Amino acid sequence: MKPILLTMQAFGSYGEKTEIDFQKGGDFFLISGDTGSGKSTIFDAMMFALYGEVSTNGSGKENELLSQFVDVRNDKPLVSLVFTAHQHGQEETYKITRTPRHIRPAKRTGAKQQEEGETAELLMPDGSQYPGKLSDTNRKIEELVGLTADQFRKVVMIAQGEFMDFLRAGSKEKTALLRDLLKTDYYYQLSERLKTLAKEKNTAAKTQRANMSFFAGRAVTEGLPEEDAQALEAVKGTVITAKELQPEQVDTLVDVLSGVCVRLQMQQGELAKQQTAAQKDRDECMKRIEAAQALMQRFKELEDAEKTLRECAAQADEIEKKRGLIGKIRDAWAIEPKYQRMKDAQKALTDAQRELAAKQQELPQLKQTAEDAKACYQQMEKTKDAATTHCAEVETKVEKALKTFVALEKAEKALRQAQENRGSGRPTVVIAVTTKGKGVSFMENDILWHYRTPQGEEYDAALAELEAQRP
Repeated sequence: MKPILLTMQAFGSYGEKTEIDFQKGGDFFLISGDTGSGKSTIFDAMMFALYGEVSTNGSGKENELLSQFVDVRNDKPLVSLVFTAHQHGQEETYKITRTPRHIRPAKRTGAKQQEEGETAELLMPDGSQYPGKLSDTNRKIEELVGLTADQFRKVVMIAQGEFMDFLRAGSKEKTALLRDLLKTDYYYQLSERLKTLAKEKNTAAKTQRANMSFFAGRAVTEGLPEEDAQALEAVKGTVITAKELQPEQVDTLVDVLSGVCVRLQMQQGELAKQQTAAQKDRDECMKRIEAAQALMQRFKELEDAEKTLRECAAQADEIEKKRGLIGKIRDAWAIEPKYQRMKDAQKALTDAQRELAAKQQELPQLKQTAEDAKACYQQMEKTKDAATTHCAEVETKVEKALKTFVALEKAEKALRQAQENRGSGRPTVVIAVTTKGKGVSFMENDILWHYRTPQGEEYDAALAELEAQRP
């Protein structure tokens, strides 16, 4: 049997769910910690999961399995052990889950507490649950492990404290501890009893021959071989019935008792040899088990290696593809600067094409704007030419107007001269200058004459333009 995974919940000092994976860390484990930290509880949990008992027989721990740190209404107490055992020539995995007997508090106020009995659930290698009652499951566990609970306790684990006592004890104390562990008290008591009897008989033969019949009567034959029992009974009868005890009878009794003692000592020696041989066989078996476990581990490693090899072979094409990809990646890394420059050039080309497209989209509008500007320019040129022509005309009109003003000045002089002549009795000439400047009118001897200059209309236009330009 090899433990794989131990799970404890609401068990002993482990309140919360705790898992111990024995596959981590190698083949050897050291469990250490302060007093009361739960070291012995781990062995109690393994022992309880397998046999429903604790590792220390008669310690009273059976009533202390339930954890005091959790509420069993929420966390059910249980112990689960996943282990492997050799069955049908191969190693198979089993899982045993056991719940200790406990009192479940009532969920409602005023309700009675309920007692939950011990349960055990054994999962077989195929995932099915082993059928039967609790006793059937326990017998199946003994069959799988190959040891009873008491044998498992003696062979697999030594209870806490007893092993250190054994190491520190003297020869007599070690002998006593071994008798307690291996249960050899019967043989020890028998040997001591025989020694006492022999001593008593020898002492009685030397010092109290008169009391030989009394001591002979106390000789017991219970537990002796049939031949020794019959011989002892015969000698006892001779001694007891003898009216006068003879030395020969005492010697015969002593010989018989001595022979019984010798044979018992030889028998004890044979038993000790058998015990030693049994222990040796046990040690050899344990070594074979350990060697077999190591061999099984090697086979498992071989199977894993073969499986890995097959997987690698199945992925050979993919590996070759990845190797080719690695080469391409290295080549690509070598030309990466050129590739980057190409990307920059492509980006610049794309930006230039985008800008060209935008300019091409703006080109019709720019052409239309240019045509409108050209038309506007032509219109302005026409307007300029018209303005130049008009300006020339205005200048001409202004020149004509100036000539008219000169004529007006002359007319005014003539008017003043006429007024002067009027006072002297000369014919009066009245010159009237029209406000519109269309000509000159004058009256002589009550006859009105009108003189219109040939440029009267041009004068009117020039005068109107000058009036408009006046500030």
